[in-house]
Amino acid sequence: MTPAERQKLIMIPGMLGGDHAGERDNAAILAVRIVRAAGLTWEQVLGTPPAASASTSNSNSTELTRIDACLVQAERLSLWEQEFLAPIRSQLRWTGRRRLSERQAALLSRIEDKLGGM
Repeated sequence: MTPAERQKLIMIPGMLGGDHAGERDNAAILAVRIVRAAGLTWEQVLGTPPAASASTSNSNSTELTRIDACLVQAERLSLWEQEFLAPIRSQLRWTGRRRLSERQAALLSRIEDKLGGM
């Protein structure tokens, strides 16, 4: 990632809290484009999370894999679907939360079906 791209990416979180939905949407889209253009993943941009316990990482690795497979195709997802997947991925990855709720699991399955039955 070039210093100019990094500087643009650093400014984006401030735009995500704006009052105008269009501004927030454009900021999120720009962030995804910058990261993709640099050939990076969000994990590479944000760094590796603190080590989770073995039981936590084993129990949620399937959900993380499924969510990542959906997010790789973010351009085929609606903004709502992207905004649904990103936070639950973070919760599973960073907070050690072990499982998706039944409703979250059902919505993830629906998104996977939309993307071609992953």
